[in-house]
Amino acid sequence: MVCAGCHETGKNGAPVTGNPADWEHRSHLWQAVLMEHANAGYLEMPARGGDEALSDWTINAATQYMLEITFPDRPGD
Repeated sequence: MVCAGCHETGKNGAPVTGNPADWEHRSHLWQAVLMEHANAGYLEMPARGGDEALSDWTINAATQYMLEITFPDRPGD
């Protein structure tokens, strides 16, 4: 729910889950870089979506879920 707050609507320039074009200019190291950014924060995205109580496992699972929905045929890192 925390991640979806921005990634379902594109709030604050977030790439929208399920829209590959929004993710085109992101790193080719997809999972590794995205998980690092999700945990530590990056540009407009706050660390852990602004909820410091979320565990690394939860953040990493949400990241993987978003990528799998957006790029179902892309292999993981």
